[in-house]
Amino acid sequence: MSPATDAQRIELPVEGMHCAGCATRLTKTLAAVEGVEAANVVFATGRACIDGVAPTHALVAAVRGAGFDVSTLTWRARTPHAAALANAQRGADAVVVA
Repeated sequence: MSPATDAQRIELPVEGMHCAGCATRLTKTLAAVEGVEAANVVFATGRACIDGVAPTHALVAAVRGAGFDVSTLTWRARTPHAAALANAQRGADAVVVA
């Protein structure tokens, strides 16, 4: 991630994965979302880490579209202004904390 971009890192707690294959499939799904620079989903931790400028509501929609769910209403964004940016872009059912 370059400081010259508005890229952020978002971590989503994912539920509904049953194996490493689920994590691989979700990684590919998230990587295909416009604005995603990198995506990594780990079955063992149940977390998806996404770098880029994709709006959080698009990421949540991709997770749900792949047959999984975001397990809480809160996830983390990591840049100085990421929480404010993500909250401005969020869907009505989610809040991002820094």
